[in-house]
Amino acid sequence: MSHLPWHSLSLNPLAAFGILLTLGVIGGQIANRAGRLPAITGYVLTGLIIGPASLHLLNQPLLSAADLFVNLALGLALFESGRRVDLHWLRVERTLLLTTLCYCLAVFAALCALLLQGGLGGQASSMMAALGMATSPIVILEMLRETRAEGQVSERLTTATALSSLLSVIVFAIALSSAHLQNQHSTEDAILSPAWLILGSSLLGLLAGLLAIALNRWLGSQQRQRQTVLLFGLIALLVGLSVMLNALPSLALLVFGLATRNLHGGHTVSEPGLLSGSHFFFVAFFVAAGAQLAPQALARPLATGPGLPAAALGHPHAVLVAAGPAKLPEPPARPVAGAGTQPAVRWQRHAIGYEHAGTGRGCQCL
Repeated sequence: MSHLPWHSLSLNPLAAFGILLTLGVIGGQIANRAGRLPAITGYVLTGLIIGPASLHLLNQPLLSAADLFVNLALGLALFESGRRVDLHWLRVERTLLLTTLCYCLAVFAALCALLLQGGLGGQASSMMAALGMATSPIVILEMLRETRAEGQVSERLTTATALSSLLSVIVFAIALSSAHLQNQHSTEDAILSPAWLILGSSLLGLLAGLLAIALNRWLGSQQRQRQTVLLFGLIALLVGLSVMLNALPSLALLVFGLATRNLHGGHTVSEPGLLSGSHFFFVAFFVAAGAQLAPQALARPLATGPGLPAAALGHPHAVLVAAGPAKLPEPPARPVAGAGTQPAVRWQRHAIGYEHAGTGRGCQCL
C-alpha cells in the first residue's frame, strides 16, 4: 500500500492558493459578523493562524510560490491608485497637494528621528522612513470597496494615497543614492542608479499607458471583456518587465494609471470589469501578508516608543482632518469608456513597493 498517494501527501502551490482564498473568506466573514471588524482584519488574522508562526499549515516555500498572486494584487491596486489622480483637478485644488506633501514630510521626519533613537543607522532609517511615508493603496481601496464609501472625502483620500506613494518612491530612490555615496560607491553609480529607478520606471509606465490607450481605441468601446483582459495582461507584463529591468514596479504601475487617466484618449481605458474580478487576488494578498507575520518580531518596533506606530498609522487621517471643516470643491467624475462619467470610489493600500508584511521583501521589490 506504500505506493498509494496519501502516504506522501504535501500541499502544492495551487492547493495553497485555494487555502488562502477559502480560509481567508471564512475568516473575513467571521471578523465582520462576530466582531464587527473590517474583513481585512479577518484575512490577516487567518493568515497569521495558518502561517509558519502558528499552525504551519502553509510553510515559507508555499507562501513564496503565492508571490505571483500577491504581486498581481498589488499591481492592480497601484494601477487603480494612479487612475484616481486627476492632474487637472489638482491644479485647482492645491490645498490637497500641499496637505499631502506636508504630512508626508512630517511622517518622514518623525520616523527618521524615532528609528535613529532606536539604534538604526542613518541610511536604513531614511529608507525605512521613506517607505513609511506612503499610505497603503490596497488597504484604502479595499476598505472603500467594503464600506461602499463615496463622496468628496473618499475621493480626496484615494488621491492623497496615490500622491504619498509617488512621493515615497522618489524619496526612497534619493535615500538609496545617498547610501551609495556613503558606502563609497562611485559618484556615477550614485547618480545613475536612482535616475534609472525613477526615470526608467516612469518611462515604462508611460509607454504602457500609451499602448493601453492605443489598443483600447483599436478594440472599440463595445469590447469590454477584451479590454479587461488587455488591461490585466498589460499590468502583469509591466510588473514582470520592471522586475527584469531592475526598475520600480510600484512607480511604473502608478505612472501607468496616471497616464491612462490624464493623457489624451485616456477615456477609452475602462477598468471596472478588471477590478470587480480582482477581489480574490486582494483576499489572497492579505492572507499571505498575515502568514508572513512573526508575532515575536512585531513587538520590536514598539521598543522605540509609542510614537512610532502613531506616526506610521496616523498620518492618513491628516487628509480627513484637513478636509473636514473646509467647504470642499466637487471632485471630478472618473471617465469610463462608453458610459460617459461615473463617480469614483474604490480602494487602496501600502507597502509601497511590493510587500505589506515584511520590510525585507518590500525593499527587494522596490
